[in-house]
Amino acid sequence: MDIRELSPLQLDALKEIANIGAGHAATALSQLVHKKILIRSPRLGLLPVDEASQMLEDPEALVIGIYLVVRGDLSANVVLIFPHDDALALASMLLGKQPQSHEFPSPLDESALKEVGSIVTCAYLNALSQLIHISLIPSVPGLASDMSGAVIDRVLIELGQMEDYVLIIETELIDVSQKVMGYFMFLPHPSSIETILKAVGVAKM
Repeated sequence: MDIRELSPLQLDALKEIANIGAGHAATALSQLVHKKILIRSPRLGLLPVDEASQMLEDPEALVIGIYLVVRGDLSANVVLIFPHDDALALASMLLGKQPQSHEFPSPLDESALKEVGSIVTCAYLNALSQLIHISLIPSVPGLASDMSGAVIDRVLIELGQMEDYVLIIETELIDVSQKVMGYFMFLPHPSSIETILKAVGVAKM
């Protein structure tokens, strides 16, 4: 299907599904860090692939991104992005150590952050699986430390997202203590968007 022709009703359905998944992801992150994590209403962006990084407020901000491929009854990419210092603070919380500011995450930091990506993504996908009755299988997570725009571009290339346009469903995750914030981004393949819409009864006739 041509995702540029999605109707307002279909976009609303995708947003509602994303909202449910993001709620589960925030709950999983809350349990990991023992802090209340809130979400902002998911934002949908339909952009040319080479402009996908514009979904983020500052494409040049230094971030750490955890990315996964989703397979099963649909295909998608998932990216969890944290500002660089927030990611290191999150890793320190999980590892029970004092936060340190350095240019690149240590191997222990990387391992902790990949585990965060895996757990949060599984919570999101499990919510979708139960809602629309499909099987979703995430890959082993990868990690990149770079400017946010470069992380998104790398994910699109490495994970084979070669369509002209991409639908990005982005949800902001906010720690109420303002120590950690992040972005959860779900990038379904166009053919998978149709699968989701059919499952909720709003596919094109």
